[in-house]
Amino acid sequence: MKSEMLPRIMVFLLLSAALSAAGGTCAYESFTKACSNCPFDANGKMDEKCFKGYESSGTTCLAKTYPGMSLSYTFGSCPQMDECVERLSACKEARKSGSDAVDCNNAEMIECFRMGDRCADAADEVCTGGKTEEEAGFDDPSVGGDAPPEPEEPPEEPPPTVPPTTPPPSEPSGGPAWVDIFCGPLFILAPLFVLGMLRGRK
Repeated sequence: MKSEMLPRIMVFLLLSAALSAAGGTCAYESFTKACSNCPFDANGKMDEKCFKGYESSGTTCLAKTYPGMSLSYTFGSCPQMDECVERLSACKEARKSGSDAVDCNNAEMIECFRMGDRCADAADEVCTGGKTEEEAGFDDPSVGGDAPPEPEEPPEEPPPTVPPTTPPPSEPSGGPAWVDIFCGPLFILAPLFVLGMLRGRK
């Protein structure tokens, strides 16, 4: 009996690992299959029972794709998965039109479920892969996270203000200042000099 169980366990573990490595598409597939196979009423609302069935299959898919994370989540050791659920709900809420039929054909709504799958991949790497949230890319916008904003470029500094050039003080029209300083007394003394010369001739 033990010899029969061992190969089955090994196959299960290898299959689970392969699914995890490939990345899950559980949320996306459950949504698109519900859109393709469930009936809608005249107002575009999807049959509730049919939708719940595909939603349940999506949960089962997650458990099979991420067995380690599912176990951790069950024991409350994987808060990142709770965060993924909240991100998916917020994404759907922001894009819903009020008509399930319209939402099924909304590319942005479909991308919400793809984002949910990428978020589950990142959460699994944190909860069972030993990675930090940063290493797993859990805060990346592609998985609904808020990555730190890109650093803003410093504003360009204005060109330096060149002070106005002050022209040199204008010189008097009579000539340079040194002429006034040295020649001024000569004009005053000249008459006295001439008068002295005349007196010497007498």
